[in-house]
Amino acid sequence: MEPAASHPVTTHRCRLVEWRSSAVTALAANEATQQLAVGREDGSIEAWRLPTKQHSWRRTQWLPPVAPGHTVEALLWTRDGRLVSAGLSGLLLLWDLGALGDVQRVDSGGGAVWSLALSPDGAVVAAGCEDGCVRLFGYGKRVGGAAAEAAELSYKASMAKAPGRVLSLAWRPDGSALFGGGSDGTIRKFSRSTHTQHGKLLDAAPVLYYLT
Repeated sequence: MEPAASHPVTTHRCRLVEWRSSAVTALAANEATQQLAVGREDGSIEAWRLPTKQHSWRRTQWLPPVAPGHTVEALLWTRDGRLVSAGLSGLLLLWDLGALGDVQRVDSGGGAVWSLALSPDGAVVAAGCEDGCVRLFGYGKRVGGAAAEAAELSYKASMAKAPGRVLSLAWRPDGSALFGGGSDGTIRKFSRSTHTQHGKLLDAAPVLYYLT
């Protein structure tokens, strides 16, 4: 009796890695387009379609980190449906979700950016910075630009400097003033026209992370 023919045995070695989602560091909702922008600790940004009676949550776009170590600490939607992000790099990034990439990068001039807020008229983006200053960036088309030219960010002015980083921002509904919450536990009111501080409120909390 002949011995049974030997057959090669193929082995596969695998390792199972537990998947962990990156922490969510910023959110911004767009009521007009029914989208939610999600910023994560790894620097990536996602756009999600808000749920309706007919559809559940659905991720529509994913934007990779622009560079190693880049974070997303704040997000906002512009009126024309574009996205602005900012973080510890000190850059404000203007995103075109249709092109899946950033179309403009602007240095804050004050280090890390902890908060963003769009003025009620949609013309000014306020950025709360590490150095205690709120900086204003105009959002719109350049003077004399072509009709088809897309809007862009441009530095306009800086509010009066305060001690500690500016962690939260909120505009007055009529757009005439801006409130900033600082790491020193103080809420400060700034004039949009004169860029000066017009009062402050000392809070019992040591840090103010959110204003609305």
